[in-house]
Amino acid sequence: MMSLRQILLLVFLLYAQAGFANLRDPTRPENIQEATASGLNQAWELQAIIVSRDHKVAIFNGQTLHLGSWLAGFKVVAIRPNTVHLEGPDGKMILFLFNQTIKKSADKPI
Repeated sequence: MMSLRQILLLVFLLYAQAGFANLRDPTRPENIQEATASGLNQAWELQAIIVSRDHKVAIFNGQTLHLGSWLAGFKVVAIRPNTVHLEGPDGKMILFLFNQTIKKSADKPI
């Protein structure tokens, strides 16, 4: 059985978690727009970008997209090491993967 101390600790942790839910992510870029309008919603997550000399690929929720591919009404117009550029009915949008490059070029041997 749980002691009173364990129950109080559990209640405290649950309330603490709710209090931190509205804090801003310090790793998120400042100039990012929410992509909730026009069909591209938070259900789509940019998971990876692969850029090599021969091809460029962006992966959204396990779906591989190339230049010219469509995602929820948005066309992929550019794939760069940290960003994917989309054009849609509301204009242009840039989705960021990371603030900095964390992988080396695929063209160079490890």
